[in-house]
Amino acid sequence: MPVEKLLLDPRIVLIEGQPCKVLVNIYPILELMCDHGALGGHAYFWIDYLCINQGDELERGQQVALMGQLYCRAYHTVVWLGPSTPDTRGATTAMHLIAAWRHGAAPHEQAAARDAITSDQWRALSRWMLRPWWTRVWTLQEFLLPERLVFHCGPESVTKATWSQAVGMLYDYSAVGMLEHKAFGNQWARRRLLNHYDNKVSGEKMGLVAMMAYVGYYQATDQRDRIYALLGVCSDRDRDVVGQADYHASVEEVYTRLAVRFIHVHRSLDIICFAALFNKVLDADDDEGGDEEPLPSWIPDWRRFAYRASRPVPSMVSEPSRQHIGNFRPTGFQPNPDLIYMASANLPAQYLISEDQRRLTCQGLIIDTIDGLGPAHHPAPDDNADPSLHLVQSTSRINLQEAKTHLALDRVLSQASSDSVLEALIRSLSLNRSGRYLTSAAQIPSYMHEFQHTLVNVMGARPLPTECAPVIEWFLANQALRIRGATLRYHCEAATPPPAAKTRTAGRKKHTIWRAAETTVGEWPWDCRLVVTAGGDLGMVPRLARKDDVVCVLIGCSVPVVLRRSDYDDALFTLIGECFFPGIMEGEALDEGRAIRDFVLV
Repeated sequence: MPVEKLLLDPRIVLIEGQPCKVLVNIYPILELMCDHGALGGHAYFWIDYLCINQGDELERGQQVALMGQLYCRAYHTVVWLGPSTPDTRGATTAMHLIAAWRHGAAPHEQAAARDAITSDQWRALSRWMLRPWWTRVWTLQEFLLPERLVFHCGPESVTKATWSQAVGMLYDYSAVGMLEHKAFGNQWARRRLLNHYDNKVSGEKMGLVAMMAYVGYYQATDQRDRIYALLGVCSDRDRDVVGQADYHASVEEVYTRLAVRFIHVHRSLDIICFAALFNKVLDADDDEGGDEEPLPSWIPDWRRFAYRASRPVPSMVSEPSRQHIGNFRPTGFQPNPDLIYMASANLPAQYLISEDQRRLTCQGLIIDTIDGLGPAHHPAPDDNADPSLHLVQSTSRINLQEAKTHLALDRVLSQASSDSVLEALIRSLSLNRSGRYLTSAAQIPSYMHEFQHTLVNVMGARPLPTECAPVIEWFLANQALRIRGATLRYHCEAATPPPAAKTRTAGRKKHTIWRAAETTVGEWPWDCRLVVTAGGDLGMVPRLARKDDVVCVLIGCSVPVVLRRSDYDDALFTLIGECFFPGIMEGEALDEGRAIRDFVLV
């Protein structure tokens, strides 16, 4: 498409000799192409806004299927971040300087390198990184696919290779704090996506569901493009699940089709676990579409973003050992293929979807009901907080019965019970894994001893040691929860004393209960809540779970889920989200002879 400027009107250009009106924000890009010598005055360009008839929904759908190929075959790709402004000038100069920093530099060299960048340049770099392009969903494939890509901000430019090197050096040189937190976060997320795409094995691309979650905070003018804009970079199988982009269908229809087709193709219910992360109930600040009919509780509404969804591994069903969902763990973390959640013993889903696709009938079994819940927020009083998010005390007979410890035998039994409570607590805190990427098994005995030693040594100390502070603060908020006749704190103090503490070597620092618990209680507000069932079993559930909710294993879902009975019909259930309970994560519940029944999710 040869382009010429028409100087009489800055909103009109000549395309093959014919005048064409363009948006004001498109004109500077065309001007750059005409004037920038490196781009060539007679080159052919493809610009989606001009080359696709935006008013023809059929053509849009057809062209979307080709865009991945266009970016892959492009000789040169230009990213236009917008015109240069006073607050971004000097940003690319700083980026070139940072990209030239030396790997493995001594601390004093790193400090000198950081100081060589002026405060104005750091501010300019933050502004450059916060340009809207970085968080637009359509920009992801134009960023990942081209081999030759240059970012332009006005006349200043930087290549993708230089950008990637600079972002890596900012992290290595501990220079992240020189930038606005959100600014660097945008860049680091993009670099992680690029690393995953470049390190794909045997041509396998990234999982669509994981990618939609990871960039869930991105902006999209058309909410259907949260799916369609990623078709060029997702796996072939996921592309087949979606099919051709259909702009005649509503947003709700497009999201429903994805969930239904995923279940059909994979014979798995795992995608429903993302409905707790993308759900209008969780999006309290959303003020759009207030009159629209909400999607069923089991269908993720990708317009409604929850912060934790952007984590590299946002859900247990995203664990690295499974490929159908995907995740964005660092490429150096290799999963153990034998380490896998399989609450339903890897059985294929048994389901029926209603004709209007609003009801999912599936088979499963009830584990228990929720009795007591720990708080979902800081224990300090808050009159505005939902009472259901405070500590909700246990009331079942098993949890309220008083511990009898006046006989030696009772003391032994009590200690054994406390040992099992402590072990269940540690497994629940860590999700039985060693860290946020879920790539290796938790070191349960070590974690238990570390937790016990810390309770003895730091309880009452202020301030708490930085490493363990989040977990200890969480424990203090949950300590009064009654479990099997005693409080959580009582059980932790009554458990078998740990062996003498050993000095931990620096090389083992990553294997701690404090690191392992980052997934559940490492951030504020807490995403998970400690609960005890009516039968006295500990576990972790979504923060919106309530007393009397039902813990279930659904056939075809890798992890247990929490369901809530309808107020109007006991046969209908609302999905609350995935949960963790020791003793049922590897298919044990199916071996216990429990009755399998139908659940109708609405």
